[in-house]
Amino acid sequence: MYHLKQLLYMCEVDITLIRERVKEQIAKDKAEREAALKKEKEQSSAGATQQRPPQLATPAVKKEYDTCRLQIRLFGGGALTHTFKATDTLVDVNRHILMNRTDDGSPYCLVTSFPKKVFQPADMDKSLKELGLVPSSVLILSKPQ
Repeated sequence: MYHLKQLLYMCEVDITLIRERVKEQIAKDKAEREAALKKEKEQSSAGATQQRPPQLATPAVKKEYDTCRLQIRLFGGGALTHTFKATDTLVDVNRHILMNRTDDGSPYCLVTSFPKKVFQPADMDKSLKELGLVPSSVLILSKPQ
């Protein structure tokens, strides 16, 4: 029984020492963080007094595409994929659809899903670039309204 009490006492002493060491480490870490923060503030205030030349932002170069890859979704769930010139018109796309479609051949209108747009007869002579379909888009065959 004496040995058991002695072991328990030793365990309590060990736990107390461990707690003290953890508290000391926490205090040390806190002091280091405060010192680093203070040093950072001093450097930023010293940097503010020195005039740095403004960094010139490089303008984003807008890439010019000369091709347009279109995926055309057909009524039966199939799809046609073709690469057109960016200067081709919707008339050219319609010609390609009529020559290559594998569904029932019923009348259709062309639609984009996002942003939602139904192409009208006035759009047929516009280039794919003008219509915002370059560099790639999905066109969906839809039943005419």
